[in-house]
Formats: sequence, C-alpha cells, structure tokens
Amino acid sequence: MAPSDTTPLVGSPKIPTGTSSRPVSTGTITTLGVVRAVTAAALMFAPQLTTRLFLLDLPAAASTVTRMIGAREAALSVLLLVGSRRVAVEPATYRDGLRMAIMAGICADLLDIVAGVVDVASGSIGMGTFDMVAGGALLAVGLGVVGLRGL
Repeated sequence: MAPSDTTPLVGSPKIPTGTSSRPVSTGTITTLGVVRAVTAAALMFAPQLTTRLFLLDLPAAASTVTRMIGAREAALSVLLLVGSRRVAVEPATYRDGLRMAIMAGICADLLDIVAGVVDVASGSIGMGTFDMVAGGALLAVGLGVVGLRGL
C-alpha cells in the first residue's frame, strides 16, 4: 500500500527536494523524542514511582490512567524519532508530517499546563506539583518550537 498525504510522517511533496533540515533542528527533535520516550517508559512501567516524583500520591487504581498518558508519550516519541531520521534522508517527503507530529506534541503539552492550572485552582494539586508539570511541559514546548523553526 502506497503512503498518502494523510498518513503520519508523510508530508506534502510541494517542498523543493534540495532543502534539508538544520542540524540543530534535527538534534533538538531527536532530543525531544528521547525525552518523550523516557517519560513514556517511566509512566508505563513505574506509574506509582513516577507520580510520586511529581509530588502526587495517587492510588494504585490510577495507574491505568498514568499508563494511558505514557502511551500518548510513546506514540509522540515514535513519530518524532522516526520522523527526524526520515527527514534527514528525504526531507521533501517527510517534513510536513514531522511538523504535524511536533505541533501535536506542543498542543498536548500546552493542554497539560491548562489542566494543571485547573487543578491548582480547584485545590487538587499544590504549586510544587504544578511547577514540575508546567516546567516539563514548557521544556517540551520550547524544544518543539526550536525543532519547528529549523524545519
């Protein structure tokens, strides 16, 4: 089956084939992919420990939701790591798909911050937890923006 413009990591062929990504951009995207992979592994394989590191004391039953968040991070990680490698080889084909994967991650991270604000406002979490969640999300957003600028 041939890839179409709607499949992940396959971009529009409108970009000239002679263009390539900047090395800083590719390195930043790879770093973001690795950070997401490590986060995914921690959330999926050690949910209780990971949530305690974020100053959350969740019941064991909440591990399912924690693992679901880890799965989201794993999916984004795969898109970033595979996409950055493919863009390095064939930029015209894969650049738009990689941009979409980065933007999806940025949206998810910004929504994580919004969720944290809501939880602080409702008294569900303290500022220490919010600072950790928002700090990690802002780091990911920053890496994503740097990666996008270089594509």
